[in-house]
Amino acid sequence: AARTVEKGYLALVAGELQAGGEIAVPLAHDPQDSRRVRAASDPGWAEAHGARPALTRFEPRERRRGFTLVDVEIATGVMHQIRAHLAFIGHPLAGDELYGGPRLAGLSRHFLHAARLGFAHPEGGRALFESPIPADLSAVLASL
Repeated sequence: AARTVEKGYLALVAGELQAGGEIAVPLAHDPQDSRRVRAASDPGWAEAHGARPALTRFEPRERRRGFTLVDVEIATGVMHQIRAHLAFIGHPLAGDELYGGPRLAGLSRHFLHAARLGFAHPEGGRALFESPIPADLSAVLASL
C-alpha cells in the first residue's frame, strides 16, 4: 500500500551516528512516569501495557562535535515516538531532559523540527509542504 502521509523531521541527537536505520519497537505509556512513553522491546511487557506499534526511520545528515544532525521519518504517530525511539538506541535528542538528552548552550527546548509534510492530494498527485529550520535551532547548529 502506498504511504498516504509522509512526516519528515530534523533532529539533533547526542553522539555520532555512523549509519541510518529503522526502529520498529512498540511504545507504551511509562508506568513510572505518565509524562513519558517507553520502548517496549519485550513482547510480554508490550502486551501487558498496551504498547502501540511504532516505526521510525533515520538517516544521519552531518556530525558535529559529538552530535549528529539526523533526518527522521515516521510511518506511525505515537506520542513522543521520535524522542523515545532515538533515546532507546542511545541517541537522545539534544535538550530533551525527559528522555536523557544533554543540555546544549542556547537550546531551551529539545531539538526536533517538523521539516516536511507530504500527502496524496485529493485531486491527484502529491502535496508537499516544507518548513525551514527555526532561528533558535539554526543558531544552535551554527555554534557547533
